Amino acid sequence: MNCVVEDISITKKRLTFEVKADIVEGEIKKALNELRGRTKLPGFRPGKVPVSLLDKKYGKDVEKDVLDRIVAESFSGALQESKLTPITTPVFETDFRSEFKRNIDLKIVCLMEVRPEIENLVYEGLPTKEIDVKIEDDEINARLQGLQKSKGAYEPADREIREDDLVVLDFEDVDNNNTYADQYVRFELSSIPENTFNALLGKNIGDSVEITDSFPDTFPVEDFHGKRVNLKITVKDNKEFVIPELDDELAKDIGFDGIADLKKNVGEELEKMKKEYLIKEQKAKLIKSLSDKHDFEVPQSILDSELAKIVAEARQTDKHKDKTEEALKEEFKDEVKQSVKAMIILSTIGDRENVSVADNEIQEKIYMLSQMMSMSPEALIQFYKNQGDGSLDGIRDMIYREKVMDLIYSKAKIEKGE
Repeated sequence: MNCVVEDISITKKRLTFEVKADIVEGEIKKALNELRGRTKLPGFRPGKVPVSLLDKKYGKDVEKDVLDRIVAESFSGALQESKLTPITTPVFETDFRSEFKRNIDLKIVCLMEVRPEIENLVYEGLPTKEIDVKIEDDEINARLQGLQKSKGAYEPADREIREDDLVVLDFEDVDNNNTYADQYVRFELSSIPENTFNALLGKNIGDSVEITDSFPDTFPVEDFHGKRVNLKITVKDNKEFVIPELDDELAKDIGFDGIADLKKNVGEELEKMKKEYLIKEQKAKLIKSLSDKHDFEVPQSILDSELAKIVAEARQTDKHKDKTEEALKEEFKDEVKQSVKAMIILSTIGDRENVSVADNEIQEKIYMLSQMMSMSPEALIQFYKNQGDGSLDGIRDMIYREKVMDLIYSKAKIEKGE
């Protein structure tokens, strides 16, 4: 294929290639003949409609379909021949659909940003420390206490109201004569105004209090939000949170043979989680070492795009919401550059090692993520499609990066710790 690359910069190229007229014409005739076999027109037997008539009637639609396909194929061939790897969507400077004429060669010109070459990229034998994971008794006990609490439940409390109880209250708005019965309220200062909290603390079922207080927008009774209300409050019921004993019975309820079996499993799970976390840290350090070692020009459009995403996310947080866009760009620009450099390094290594992502790997990742996020797989798929161009490329890219990082880690040189 006759193609020419114009170097605009290290990462920006203009690619010119030709689409031969005889190839296009041959494909158009092939498509028209295929159309002929399935087209029915009045006055002609099936499969006997003249190609010239089909060309006159459907030629423009056939030309468009054929041209789009052949230009895409020719573009792919031109990239291979010129050894370019686009990292942004190419911009076609040629309006090839309007310029196309039958039996005349078509010249296509497109502008793109490409992945830069990384000189002397060596990723085998990178040094990393041997992982030695130790789980302390305090860590196991903390996890066991968490399991205990997860099996706890509210049970009737035949006593006075205490902090952290779950109380059932009847509210009577004295001024408006409205009643709000059977309102479940967590008895804690984060849920109840302080004056109301103090008035009810120590009361028993059947007791009533009269109080005027201001209620926040988080209070369970929506009609009280942002208002100062004169109330009569009656205690209907009271429940306390009861945590079961940490014993064989609890262990069996969770699915283990006994408390010893549960402790052993908790220790093993904590060790596995800690090891996975440390390996993830090591992988990140290996990528950073490659990024620090290799200096290369990063495509500006990718930097701008990634920086815009980070700034937009930062402005949604309390920490950064009052900062200007320019200040946030300055704050995050180095971090984003390192991230984009890492992405380019991973892409380069992945290509060298022929890393790919199969459809079944995407399905497995979707299922795993949906379980972690307590979402249905369908909802997760829609979430990712809404984030980008309607595809699952975000998940595919995530798996691709993970596989490349696994590969780099597998080739690392493990050094014994002191």
